[in-house]
Amino acid sequence: MKKMVCIILLMFAPFQLLHGEEPLLVPNTTSSSTKTTTAEKIGVLPYLVQMGNRLDFYFTLEDRMSTGYPRTYQVDFIPSGEITSIEELLKQLNHNFEGYKFVKSSRFPKVIHMIAKDLPEADNPLNKLVTVEYQGHLQFMTDQIGKQFQLQIRSPLGGPIGEPAGDVDTIVDIHIKEEMSVRNVLTSAVPLKGYKRIIWRSILENYSGDSKHYYEVIFYGHHYDDENSREDAQ
Repeated sequence: MKKMVCIILLMFAPFQLLHGEEPLLVPNTTSSSTKTTTAEKIGVLPYLVQMGNRLDFYFTLEDRMSTGYPRTYQVDFIPSGEITSIEELLKQLNHNFEGYKFVKSSRFPKVIHMIAKDLPEADNPLNKLVTVEYQGHLQFMTDQIGKQFQLQIRSPLGGPIGEPAGDVDTIVDIHIKEEMSVRNVLTSAVPLKGYKRIIWRSILENYSGDSKHYYEVIFYGHHYDDENSREDAQ
């Protein structure tokens, strides 16, 4: 019974962190011939939320599915040293996670993109240059982009148990007349004030019986801690 409870907690922990709850820490003990030291493992997503709050930064995620969950939900590490700047954070993240690259956005100074290195470059819709005119719910903007430009990108058809349904509250009015990457379009559409530190994620997904691979994007929404932040989302 205790084992089952632990499994359930671990399944839901990634989704709790996206709502700004306390990150899940897993004790890890390592031994040497001279002494025993105890460190704490932390999932990469809780760590990004933690560091985003500390340094006032935001993150986007681009990954693949693995065993029914985005791989980033299953990755943890032991942080080393005190991080006091974005440069130190980028150095630490790129050193610890060889399968991903962490890139500070050149267009949005408070955003870092976490991108899986094994995602294709050539036909990745997030790299495509587009212009966008869109009014409506933020969560469904990717559906219009996918249809208009015939790109394999859309809102999720489903998702892991416990994951939020997406940001269906925020209404946006987007007018992008100069071409920019879809990645930058998605990021520019988000009103960062009061938004969750992980603002959106894209997962390369392939459903049984579907010959096409889609990049499914979910926006994680605002924190509604007070009336001011709720008004900012309108």
